[in-house]
Amino acid sequence: MNVILSVLKFCCKALNFIRNLVMNFVFLLFVLALIVLVSLFSDGKKNQVLSGDQGALYLNLTGYLADNTEDMLSWQEEFQRLNNEKVSYKYSTFDVVQSILSAKDDERIRGLVLNLNDFEGGDLPSLEYVGKAIQSFKESEKPVIAYADNYTQAQYFLASFADDIYLNPIGQVGIQGLRQENLYFKSMLEKLEITPHIFRVGTYKSAVEPFLRDDMSPEAKANMQKWLGGMWQNYMQTLMVNRHITANDVLPNAQKYISDLKALKGDETAYVKKRQLVTQFATRLDLDKKLTALFGQGEEGKAKLV
Repeated sequence: MNVILSVLKFCCKALNFIRNLVMNFVFLLFVLALIVLVSLFSDGKKNQVLSGDQGALYLNLTGYLADNTEDMLSWQEEFQRLNNEKVSYKYSTFDVVQSILSAKDDERIRGLVLNLNDFEGGDLPSLEYVGKAIQSFKESEKPVIAYADNYTQAQYFLASFADDIYLNPIGQVGIQGLRQENLYFKSMLEKLEITPHIFRVGTYKSAVEPFLRDDMSPEAKANMQKWLGGMWQNYMQTLMVNRHITANDVLPNAQKYISDLKALKGDETAYVKKRQLVTQFATRLDLDKKLTALFGQGEEGKAKLV
């Protein structure tokens, strides 16, 4: 009987040993696979070791500005990037500014190139913060060049800080002004027989107005016009100073816009140049030749950019 028990105990220990061995082996394989995946995903984000002439710092913002970067890795987005699909990045405004300021006094960096084609913007203070960093970079007397096939309002705000702004020969600059829209649903609540219980103090407390009205109150409208108008004036003033142009050049009134456009036979791209919003027209091939002439030739015969 004791012999049988001893054999059973031995078999149990052997089975536990084999089970632990297999589980540990599987776990090690999982860890190794995870390390490989993480290294693949982060390969493009590693710090580059710079030595010698690096040409220009190439700022290609494929996404939007925010206070910080993503806290967690999105596997779905990383697989999309591996598949060469376009995915928007969330860029830390502070990281972008630090990169520009670091390049300012770096002798290996001879300029700054802003590719704004896929830049999705950010709030005005973030754009201003990056713009001030570009102004600081220009103190080093290194050239700053901006390029896009078309400029949105946010893209052009950053581009205005550059020494030279290039636009595709059939591109446009979309400056329309600022606006704010609110949704009101008082009538909907009445039809659904829903009674909201609202507590508010003050005439300009408009956050709960959608529950109480079907349109914007005069007080809310005055309040919005004040801060929105202030932001727009700030936007206009920045462009006027950066480009040495007038308010009519930034965004002409409707009558002037139509008459000027008629004189140019409806050529909006030519009108952009006439208003001095861009320095020159250039295709991507033309731009690469200009950058190569400025910063030298790098790998694959293209302009030297880092």
